[in-house]
Amino acid sequence: MALEDIVIPQVGEAVDEVTLIEWLKTVGDSISEGDVLFEVDTEKAIVEIPAFADGTLAEIICGDNSLVMPLQVVGKLETARASSDSAGQDNPPADPVLDQRPSHPEDLATARSSLAPSGKTAASPRARQLARSMSVDITTITGSGRDGMITESDVQGVASSGTDGGEASREIRAAVARRTAISKSTVPHFYVEMDVDFSTVEERRKAMPPGNRAPTITAVIIDACAQALSLVPDVNVSFHDGELERRSTVAVGVSVASERGLINVTLPNLSGADISEISARLAEATARARAFQLRPDDLEPKSLVVSNLGMYGVDAFTAIIDVPDPMILAVGRVVPRPVVSDDVVVIRPMARLTLSVDHRAIDGEGAAIFLGHVRRILEGGIDV
Repeated sequence: MALEDIVIPQVGEAVDEVTLIEWLKTVGDSISEGDVLFEVDTEKAIVEIPAFADGTLAEIICGDNSLVMPLQVVGKLETARASSDSAGQDNPPADPVLDQRPSHPEDLATARSSLAPSGKTAASPRARQLARSMSVDITTITGSGRDGMITESDVQGVASSGTDGGEASREIRAAVARRTAISKSTVPHFYVEMDVDFSTVEERRKAMPPGNRAPTITAVIIDACAQALSLVPDVNVSFHDGELERRSTVAVGVSVASERGLINVTLPNLSGADISEISARLAEATARARAFQLRPDDLEPKSLVVSNLGMYGVDAFTAIIDVPDPMILAVGRVVPRPVVSDDVVVIRPMARLTLSVDHRAIDGEGAAIFLGHVRRILEGGIDV
C-alpha cells in the first residue's frame, strides 16, 4: 500500500489561486479512479477534480472553502500501488511557500442553517446544481424539505428574491476586469482581418442527410482553425514568463457566455479530429461551462480562442487576447453581401474574421499565412 498526495491541478495557465469549495468524499470512503473528489472555484468556473487512482481517502488536509494554490497538497489517498518512488515519502519535507497558505477554513457551523451528518450542507443534488448555475451560496439557505433538506424550490426562492448571488457575480466581473486590463496593457496586440465566403460551408450544411444536425458555424470555424494550426506549426506558440513556448498539440478554445461571465473553454488534442467529433465536444464543453461544472482539461492551455458574436447580429469586432493565449479570432455574422467574382458582382454569404495576435509570439507574416489557411479551408477545403 502507498499513501499518495492529492494535489490541486494546474487549472489554466494564468490561475495561481483557487478556492476548494467542497469535498464530495469523506475520510474512509472507497475511491475509484475518476471519481470526483472535490470541486474548486477558479473565479470563472467550477471545476470537478477526479481521483487519479483507486484507493481509500486517508486524510483531508485542506477542508471546504480553503484558499489553495495549484500543486498544493490537499489530502492523502491510500492506494494499492507500490513503487520505490513512494517509499519514505509519506511525510515529504515542508514547503515554506505552501505552508503559508490557509489549509483549513474558518468554522462554518454558525453560517450554515442545516448540516448533513457528514458535515456537508443537506441539499439534493439537483438543488446543488441549480445553486451553482445561479451563483447562489447554498450554505445560507434554510431547507424546507424533510429533515431540513434544501430543495430546488428553496434555491429558486432565494435567487428570485435577490438575496444571494449578486456578490458572486460582482467578484467574477472584477476578475474578468483584472485579466482584461492586464492583457490589454501588457500584450502588444496587432490585428489581421479577412472576409470569408461561406458559400461552400452553407451548401454542405444544407446537404446534410435528414435527421443529422448540421454543425454550427462556430464548430466549423474551430475545425478550420485546428487544421490551419497543423499546417502552420510556427504559430502554435505562446509567450509566457518571458519565454517563447512551442506547443506540441493543437488546442482551440471557445468563448462561452455564462451567468458568471465569459469563460474560454478548451477543446484539447484536436489534431485529426473530424467535424462530427468537434461538434459533439463543443456542445459538451459549452454545457459544462454554463453549468459551472468544468473539468481540468477544459482549462488547458490553448493555441487559439474563437469568439463568435455573429449570432447577436455583430458584423465585426476586435477581441482582447486572454493571456497567456497567443491569439483570439473574432467572428462576425454570416450575411449576404455583394462581391466581385470573375469581374461580375454576385451576392455571397460573407463574414468578417478578425485575428488578434500577441506580437511577442507571432509576427505579421505568420498570422497572415495562418488566417489565409483558415479562409481557404472554409471556402473549399472543409468536409462538413
